Amino acid sequence: MSFNLKVGEIKKAYLTEQEIWKIINQFFANGHFTTTYKYGLMKALIENLYNVDNRLVLTFDQVYFSFAKIYWNLVIHHDLNQLNTHNRQAGIQKELKEFQPL
Repeated sequence: MSFNLKVGEIKKAYLTEQEIWKIINQFFANGHFTTTYKYGLMKALIENLYNVDNRLVLTFDQVYFSFAKIYWNLVIHHDLNQLNTHNRQAGIQKELKEFQPL
């Protein structure tokens, strides 16, 4: 399953601008938006575009650090709810609030 994925490889060496936009549109068009995870993941990937090594490898730790930083600011610093309902919290919101020092 994808949550056990250790390595993600690009199969094609070159993508045209049109192909890139098509992939981005599909990424945001599929699924329901009850939380902002897709936006947070895309922002984390964009922030790390130039943080690859000499083999163009980007680690999950690098992406996760950016992803966690984005949500830390949203949830802890700005106290923004990550679900459309006020009586429930998103998983990442619960985790960050439990981790937050008193």
